Amino acid sequence: MKSPRHAAASGLMSLSLLLACIPQAQAETLKVPADTRLFLTTQEELVGKKGAIIEGQRVRAQIWKDVVVEGRTIIRAGTPAMVKVDFFKRNKIAGRKGKITLGAYEVEATDGSALELTGGYYKQGSGRIFLTSALAGIVFLPLIFIKGGKAKLPEGTVFDAFTARSAEVDVPPLPSVAAPTDIDILEDDLLAAGLVRPDRAQGVPALSVEFLYSDMEKEEKPKAFPIEITAPAASTDTFTISHINGEPASGVKVEGVSAPVCGPWRCTYRASIAIKPLIKKFSPGLNTVRLGASDMPNLASDDVLVEVEI
Repeated sequence: MKSPRHAAASGLMSLSLLLACIPQAQAETLKVPADTRLFLTTQEELVGKKGAIIEGQRVRAQIWKDVVVEGRTIIRAGTPAMVKVDFFKRNKIAGRKGKITLGAYEVEATDGSALELTGGYYKQGSGRIFLTSALAGIVFLPLIFIKGGKAKLPEGTVFDAFTARSAEVDVPPLPSVAAPTDIDILEDDLLAAGLVRPDRAQGVPALSVEFLYSDMEKEEKPKAFPIEITAPAASTDTFTISHINGEPASGVKVEGVSAPVCGPWRCTYRASIAIKPLIKKFSPGLNTVRLGASDMPNLASDDVLVEVEI
């Protein structure tokens, strides 16, 4: 007769053998291209007063949102990143504003490997997509409103950077997905629920907005952001900016809404947002906006990144 100790040891050995026989999912190697764009956010405030900032100092920063390549997350939101102050100039007399440049250098991928970065806040990386002359003028427009102050970056400043070169990252295999089943639901029921169509359950927002930067390139001095709004067919044609950088906002209008082009579920509108009133409410770095529909308080877009760094 086996002792309790021998029986327990035998049981553990049997379990180990059983687990060893179960085929383990093999990681796949994903090639991450050079110049893959990612977004970072600072975790501390930087104020350019004497002795507070020096070039080369480390800045606490992390990945702002998941970095996804070919449907796989290669860097998770919240991952710390190596960021340094690359350039610092104090404010001068005669209204000259101070300036801080942050450089992004390295971040850890999901498999633990290090990815070298380039670019950063107010810094052009080798893979940077340069703005046209029309858009470049917008980047520095906020300096018209803020003169002669200390260079200051608040905590939570969002900026972009790029992978410096191609790399390989081990990722788990994609799970098998069962074939979708047909959704038997009436159009009226979807509209009554504030939805647009069955694929809403798959992450398609009921209200969406896109900034049409290519249209701005046609103007020498653009005064408004042209946008395209897609909304439920049952919605109104009156829209508003409900949030800026996640905070409730007011005073910035969505103007010039066109007649809709409608399908059975959704309508598409062209509209515009005046540049100056909007960027007066922006923070340094990249900013997000969220749109809502005036007659449907629960209908809102996802946060949309405005591709203008200030």
